[in-house]
Order: sequence, then C-alpha cells, then structure tokens
Amino acid sequence: MNRYGPPAPQRDPEPDGAPDEDYARAYADGYGEGLREAFRELLSHASRGHTPQELRMLVESRLARVKEDIEFKRRSMLAPPRRPDWGSLLRSPAPAPTVLGSLATTPVPRAGGTYLWWEARPQRSVDFVAANLGRFPRLLWISIHPPPGRPDLPPEKLTALRVGPRLSAPTAGEGTLGPEQIAGQVQDAVAEPGGALVYLEAVEFLSTEYQTEGMHRLVNFIASKVVGTTSVFVASVDPDALAPTDRSRLGHSFGTVS
Repeated sequence: MNRYGPPAPQRDPEPDGAPDEDYARAYADGYGEGLREAFRELLSHASRGHTPQELRMLVESRLARVKEDIEFKRRSMLAPPRRPDWGSLLRSPAPAPTVLGSLATTPVPRAGGTYLWWEARPQRSVDFVAANLGRFPRLLWISIHPPPGRPDLPPEKLTALRVGPRLSAPTAGEGTLGPEQIAGQVQDAVAEPGGALVYLEAVEFLSTEYQTEGMHRLVNFIASKVVGTTSVFVASVDPDALAPTDRSRLGHSFGTVS
C-alpha cells in the first residue's frame, strides 16, 4: 500500500498518430490571429475610400510580403533571449561608417523588393541605389530635381523623369510629367528585359501638388508593378513632411522600411 495515499490514476498512452492537443490549439490560435490581422488591415484600407483596383494592388503588395513576414516571425520565436550588453552602455559609441553606399552598410535588394528610406535629405537611399545599380540595366529617377552628378550613377543607364505641377497654362510644366505619364514610363521600363531600378524622391511634392491620394496611388502602382519581377522600387521621404496617418499608410506600401 502506498503510505502517501492512493496511487495516482494512470493516463492511457495516446495511440500512434494521435494529434497533439496543445500543438493543434497553438496552431489554430496563430491561424486565427493571422486572419484577424489580415481582415483588420483590409478594413483599414477600405475605410479610406480606396477603389476596388487600389484595394487589389494593396492586397497584392501585402501578399508578396507574407513569406518574408513568416520567416521574420519564425526567427524571432527561435532566437534566444538577448542579455543586456552592459559594456556597450559604458563605452563611447563607435563612429558611424563613412561609406554609406557600401554593401557592408546597405542590404542587397531582392528581386521585386520595395524599399522606403525615412530621411530629411536623400542620402542613404541614393547611396543604396548607387551601390546596387550594377545589378540593373536601367535606372528611372523620379524627382523634381535632376539626378546628382555622381560617377556611380552612369548617365547611359539613367532616365530622369521630372515631376511637374498641374498644368494651369499651355506652357506651364513644360518638360515635366504628371503621375499618369510617370506610371506609363515605369510600366514600360519594368517590362523590359532585366527590369529596372525605380527611384522616387518626389513624394512630398506629389502629396502637395496632386493631393495625398494622388501620391499614394502612384506609389502603390509602382510597388504593384515591381512585385514578381526582377525590378526594385526605392523611395526617399522626409517623415516630417507628411501627416502621421500618411506616414503610416505609406510605410505599409513598402516591404522594407529604414
């Protein structure tokens, strides 16, 4: 007889191949949370008055990033907890690297990738474009300013698309393009063999001259065109030039934000 009480009831072993209840519950909970997040994002876009075509482009852009998001989540769950590095708090910060455009300090773009750089002045984004231009046969430079004269931006690869104001007179905006013309040239360049590296630094001007909706439409159009191709889309934006809601909305149009 057991001196400490009656023996504990024995649990019958589960037969081979029986589902693990804890695993199934965790999987179902994760699946449900993913559905809720997807529908919340879709409702958020729909509440802003997007057309069905715009919603489709937003959803396609988001779907293209699902694999990347899953891999990030998997790695974050498998990574061991990070211990605080007390030594780094006591040391002076290391000087920032001076060669911002080197591949050691900027990611290598993936085919069909979209990259957004928050910066008051275009610098890191331009270095990123220059460092990776050798991978592309052509560069579309969308701006109100001419491209900088840099030896790592060879003119034979570069097509400058100068953004202009709305036409208020026959001669106004001569030599410049509106969002519709820019979208057409982007579509043609992306369809060419080898694709294109598309660079945009006129977001603030577009949001002022063509309203924020016009700006978002062009950004989402370009992003949707590079998805599934060998092309890459890069944009530089001053975060202080946009309202918080527009900053958040713009960030969701890009797969990588720096």
